[in-house]
Amino acid sequence: MIERPALVRVATAGDERPLYDLLVDMWDHNDSGWGFPYDPALVVQHIEEGTRPVLAQRSNPMDQRRAVHGVIDDPDLPGRLIASVGIFIDQVMWFTRDIGPTELWFYIRPYARNRKRYEVALREFSFWVHQELRKGTTERMPLITGFMHQGSRFAGMERLWQRLWGKRAKRVGALWWID
Repeated sequence: MIERPALVRVATAGDERPLYDLLVDMWDHNDSGWGFPYDPALVVQHIEEGTRPVLAQRSNPMDQRRAVHGVIDDPDLPGRLIASVGIFIDQVMWFTRDIGPTELWFYIRPYARNRKRYEVALREFSFWVHQELRKGTTERMPLITGFMHQGSRFAGMERLWQRLWGKRAKRVGALWWID
């Protein structure tokens, strides 16, 4: 039985602005989205998918997508988040209705990355969400994690993922980017 890590809490509607700021920071530190602009309304929509489970309370009440966002508060700056993982409940593949948790973001502010406990806490939060979703079902439900990155930090991120997930996960693919 995996317990929710004490450092990570489930984001609520009160976390929407700090989470938005964190995600914009992530976009900025990923070469400004590799040259793609971010759409503020879409960022808000993805945040609300995890912070507003009641559809009528969302900016777009027709959006039925579900998510769970784990957040870590900045210990030095009240009201600011230092890290987050965004886990979306989605189809595991395009050809099936079976669902599973998929991480769409896993981010720690650059000044806090040397504090390895944040990486491990976010990983354990992902495992906890996966475990909670699997309760009461015998269906297969993989947790899908990974990263997309260009540039010199790719090899370091690949090592990080191998270290974080180790034998608990297997690598199942690769992506190629063509401009």
